[in-house]
Amino acid sequence: MASAKAIAGLGADEQSASSRRAGAGQVLGQDTNGSPTAQGDASALRAGVADGVSLHTAAGGSDRANSVRPDPPLLSGRSSLAWRVPLEARERIWKREFIDIFSLLTFAKEGADITVPSKEVDKHKWKRKVKPEESIDNWLEAFAMLSTVIMEKFPEQGPALCKYNRVIYEEYTRNGGTGWLNYDREFRQKMEQAPEMAWDCREIELWVQYMGNGGRPASSDSAFTKHKQARPFYFKQHTLAHILKDYPRPSERVMLFRGFSEGFRIPYAGPSVTREANNLQSAKEAPGIVQEKLEMELQLGRVAGPFARPPLPNFIVSPLGIVPKKELGKYRMIHHLSYPKGASVNDYLEEGSCSVSYASFDEAVDLVRAAGIGALMAKADIESAFRLLPVHPGSFHLLGMKWAGQYFYDKCMPMGCAVSCSLFETFACFLEWALKEQKPPGSSLHYLDDFLFIGKAGSDECRATLNAFEHLSRALGVPLAPEKTQGPSECLTFLGIEIDSTSGICRLPEDKLKPSGGTTACRNRASRVGDYEYRSPRKRGIFF
Repeated sequence: MASAKAIAGLGADEQSASSRRAGAGQVLGQDTNGSPTAQGDASALRAGVADGVSLHTAAGGSDRANSVRPDPPLLSGRSSLAWRVPLEARERIWKREFIDIFSLLTFAKEGADITVPSKEVDKHKWKRKVKPEESIDNWLEAFAMLSTVIMEKFPEQGPALCKYNRVIYEEYTRNGGTGWLNYDREFRQKMEQAPEMAWDCREIELWVQYMGNGGRPASSDSAFTKHKQARPFYFKQHTLAHILKDYPRPSERVMLFRGFSEGFRIPYAGPSVTREANNLQSAKEAPGIVQEKLEMELQLGRVAGPFARPPLPNFIVSPLGIVPKKELGKYRMIHHLSYPKGASVNDYLEEGSCSVSYASFDEAVDLVRAAGIGALMAKADIESAFRLLPVHPGSFHLLGMKWAGQYFYDKCMPMGCAVSCSLFETFACFLEWALKEQKPPGSSLHYLDDFLFIGKAGSDECRATLNAFEHLSRALGVPLAPEKTQGPSECLTFLGIEIDSTSGICRLPEDKLKPSGGTTACRNRASRVGDYEYRSPRKRGIFF
């Protein structure tokens, strides 16, 4: 068995062994003849640390150099590891293309001195062996080869590679299993698509999925079906980027692209603490409904879990509850981020981040009036509006939940987060602008996720404008609720108030007129949609 000897490659001259070790940023192994070996690299990289590299020497098999803080590493000219990999594979690695790391071990070369780089080395016939076992020892050996290839072109990445190596190895020693292997594979696949990713930056979502719980399920008796974590909203990024480039609001243009690419950050400015809260009484009284809702969110990839313990540092668990919808027997699950009062997630959001201005009902009436008597109206509703906004992994810890003794967290903006309305309204304003850029014949207006389309009587203007919006939504991947698409019609309910373009009257629909409090509901709606004077529970004024 070849002995291992750590050397540093910062100088070409013959320095002392201790001087070479002190400058180590890349660690290499040598056999008894001075030829570098992949096994030496693997054992040395196994000892890598975040800010310095602990080096192993072969003298007596027990000598250990002191930990040192390396300068940016340079690849030693004596290293052969990069030359064990064919040129084609090395070029793929330099381009950050994904490569099966274990395939690097299948390259073997017969009868050539591999210790000295040569122009002939890539012309040599390579022989493929059987793919090795996906073990930690083989991974360490293969990662040593991968690191050497990378540092041949990018020597400054040495410390980050050593840190990544340490993170993977420590996870294996703590938990075993295959979480470390899955994390590494998906991390490197993601690097191919994200040039800004660095080796020494932890990918939080992957970490939680594969290693935050030891790479194993939360418990064997979990009541929840295990779902592969899907992306919650498959928007068409290239289409979005193409349309956004002309959006005349620069700050919102950047925010939207980054938000849908990386996730939207929650502007939390509170203390970094771990906190748990009990669920609301409504959830305790209807556990089956909560279980069903969580199952659906897990299946859609909008919630992560279950975890046997808090999966992230400073994990804040807020209460779950349910509230009835307008439809009989249907409920909405709420995430109560305003609890506890005075110390909740919502209480610590940055000032001004939640302020938002909406279109008024008066503006909708003005558009109908402009279209004339008998104007045609249609409307469309974006499905699960807030849940289309992915959350940045750096904000996951703010959205913790606990149910049946297990932990979860939201991966999409919940309705209970005070900043959700502001963020979605920014997106909805962009959608309305993008629609108007297509110059449809009719007019349009939106209130959060509700879009209204108007055209003149007897024309196709309204239908054409609705069709244009549906086409835009499909192009971007924005889902619409088909059961809520209505019109074109001369009488349409928008924001809970019925608009009749033939008679020129706005009124509450019949289903809103109930003896138990029609007037109160009417006045609450008034404060939301405009400055109408409600003089009776039915008639709301002639606008023609």
